[in-house]
Amino acid sequence: MSKQPDALRLADQLKERYGAMVPTSQAAAELRRLHAALAASEASDAESLRMYRAARDERDRLVAINAQMLEALQSVVQQIEPILDKYGFGYVGAIKSARSAIAAATKEQP
Repeated sequence: MSKQPDALRLADQLKERYGAMVPTSQAAAELRRLHAALAASEASDAESLRMYRAARDERDRLVAINAQMLEALQSVVQQIEPILDKYGFGYVGAIKSARSAIAAATKEQP
């Protein structure tokens, strides 16, 4: 059994005790309005937290994939670079782009 929220309990008590007296009716209505606003805010907060967690999980997934891709690219460049350099093709655009990407990912200068 859930406990009735204080705002709603007080609104019911005001209405039961004082009936249709204008000030208490207004107070009871205001308590009900405030309770509804609080409930909506709590629901919105829960959804915001769910969205934050989903975004954080996706970021973590992408960071892990990026690390794997960086490792693979470094391996490819390390294996191919000496061969291309040996035959004078070290300037090839793809290798230059790969070197720049590796430098950016590892925060080094190309």
